[in-house]
Amino acid sequence: MKSIHYTASAILIGGILASCDNVAGPKAGVQSPTYRQAVAQYDAGNYAAALPGLRMAAYQGNPDALVKLGNCLEQGLGTEKNEYEAANCYSRAAGAGNAGAMNLLGNMYADGVGVSRDIRRALSLYETAAAKGDGAALNNLGTCYRRGEGVPQDEARAADYFRRAAERGNAAGMCNLGLCYLHGAGVEQNEDLAREWISRAAAKGNKSAINHMQNFNW
Repeated sequence: MKSIHYTASAILIGGILASCDNVAGPKAGVQSPTYRQAVAQYDAGNYAAALPGLRMAAYQGNPDALVKLGNCLEQGLGTEKNEYEAANCYSRAAGAGNAGAMNLLGNMYADGVGVSRDIRRALSLYETAAAKGDGAALNNLGTCYRRGEGVPQDEARAADYFRRAAERGNAAGMCNLGLCYLHGAGVEQNEDLAREWISRAAAKGNKSAINHMQNFNW
């Protein structure tokens, strides 16, 4: 989900799969040495070298592998961009209960990328992921309530979602909660708390938070 003033969450992880249709298998939870090597290659940014192991694990139904493959297909990391197949991969992983995949698929529905735009479907996915404790989904729900996208605009509820995301370590949630305190949006204005949360987000590398720290000379 894209953001203008408030920061929506994203996860960037990579891989490739010829097709995510009919992905299932009895070894879905098994992390073989081949898969562990593939993840290590991915973490090092060697996407092409990671592809065979990721593809095999995804074919066996590994939700984490499906998410990695989906993200690579969405971002064009080491393979041609294919947003339709990315959404398909996220859908398979979400069906297996992966909260991160639910959030990512929600982003695609929110933005109409790889699927027809459907904000209600996006909200449903965010809510399910948030119920599982996914910080990125909590932040995205806050963004929806802050903007009034698919729900009535409610700054207090938005701030509460941002707080819950921040408490789970989500940097975007920290930054957004800080902005709420800075502007008194849904909470009592408090510059000290604004500085605290935005600085914590900046320490995690959140670019929006870093820019705010520089703009305010904090």
